[in-house]
Amino acid sequence: MYKLEVLSLAKDDIYNIISYISKNLKNITAAKKLIKNFEESAKSIMDYPYGIPVYQAMGKLENEYRCIKVKNFLMFYTINEKEKTIIIVRIVYRKMNMKEVLK
Repeated sequence: MYKLEVLSLAKDDIYNIISYISKNLKNITAAKKLIKNFEESAKSIMDYPYGIPVYQAMGKLENEYRCIKVKNFLMFYTINEKEKTIIIVRIVYRKMNMKEVLK
């Protein structure tokens, strides 16, 4: 089984998303549900991380990313096979320009 690591940038993404939904949209219930969705999605890839296909970007990326959909967001991760670790890199709104987000 793989370990899970969440980069600080992804933690910031989660914080900003949840903060926006709970404070700006004033929907605490939706924010709590989304946190649960993020957690469940992260857990689901720990057993079989290669079950999600490689993300096909428009241009060449520095790393190989995989992407799982979580409601209106995309959770990008990489796999460090040597350390048996799944690394959550970013969580972004799915309509963003991914070329700018992933490098």
